[in-house]
Amino acid sequence: MQTNPRCLWRISVFALATAGFPALASAQQRAPEPAPAASPTGSRPASIPVATASSAGDEIIQLSPFQVAAGTDRGYQALNTLSGTRLNSKLEDLGSSITVVTKQQMDDLAVLDLNDVFLYEASTEGTGNYTQFTPNRNGGIIDGTANDPATANRIRGVGSPISGSGVNIAVGNFSSNRKIPMDPYNIDAVEISRGPNSSLFGLGAAAGTVNLVPSKANLARMSSTTSLRIDDEGGHRFALDFNRPLIADKLAVRFAAVDESKEFTRKPSEEKIRRYFGAIQLRPFRQTTLNASFEKYDNFYRRPNSVTPRDTTFEWKASGSPTFDPTTQMVSYAGGRNVGPFPQANENLNLPPGLMAGNSYGRLNAWVDHAGLQMITVGR
Repeated sequence: MQTNPRCLWRISVFALATAGFPALASAQQRAPEPAPAASPTGSRPASIPVATASSAGDEIIQLSPFQVAAGTDRGYQALNTLSGTRLNSKLEDLGSSITVVTKQQMDDLAVLDLNDVFLYEASTEGTGNYTQFTPNRNGGIIDGTANDPATANRIRGVGSPISGSGVNIAVGNFSSNRKIPMDPYNIDAVEISRGPNSSLFGLGAAAGTVNLVPSKANLARMSSTTSLRIDDEGGHRFALDFNRPLIADKLAVRFAAVDESKEFTRKPSEEKIRRYFGAIQLRPFRQTTLNASFEKYDNFYRRPNSVTPRDTTFEWKASGSPTFDPTTQMVSYAGGRNVGPFPQANENLNLPPGLMAGNSYGRLNAWVDHAGLQMITVGR
């Protein structure tokens, strides 16, 4: 693990204070020495000069109150956060329920998205232990997990007040689009704030807020990271991250990319993800720092269903195997009895069981490719 100069300064100050502490403690325990006797002339004894350490050569670096440096984290322990007050604050000084997942912890847990993080945190639920679905008035089920896994999660059993599902997401303490899933390739930490927070007016939600700390270009450290992952389903993931200081303490650039292919047991389901991230940091003056970043996200997916299929064949046979004529809007039974008409406005409510027309719920779905029929299912 490489350490940046900011962290070195903090550690050196702590080491200096620690080194001076035993001497101070021993001086307090030592018995006081008797006062020196007065000289025959009555003059006071000469004072002993005290040597002081000069810090003129050390430049004090003050971090911005509006950003958190991941270099100050120690393993799984994070010391500061922006999620409590929008400012760089110590976690020990905040009364809010906040958990910070550091970069080291995400790497050790092999985290790929927010749902993986929620597997290990308190009062959080993701696709690993929660199924997001919404029933509609026609009896159909909207599968939120298959449609958008990034929003199939919640905190404290409560979803987002905007759509009723998914947690409130912020990037760099600014409200973000929840449709773009979190990926650790360009994230330094994940801050989970549980419950409402009046200090985050306009951003806080009843469930809580997840703030993603984005990666930034580093002016003092050159780094290169690559990783490759494969699984037994045939999927793979390749990620890279490069940081290059172009001008020392003045200009740095960072580039990260990920190419991921997810495979599933149920075929022909798959998901292909390609993401590209670029960041630049410029410090033209001592008290001025400019940061800019850009990300491109491509996702092609055909995810498997996460809810059980609905078998309408049994209902259709039990009601006499009726048929529906869309031209006359009449339903015919095997015995010759006709009922109707059933207009478009209310056909789903009045049609016999097994005849759910007008939308995709209850219809047979088949997948056919060059190799022939691959899958048949009935959506709910």
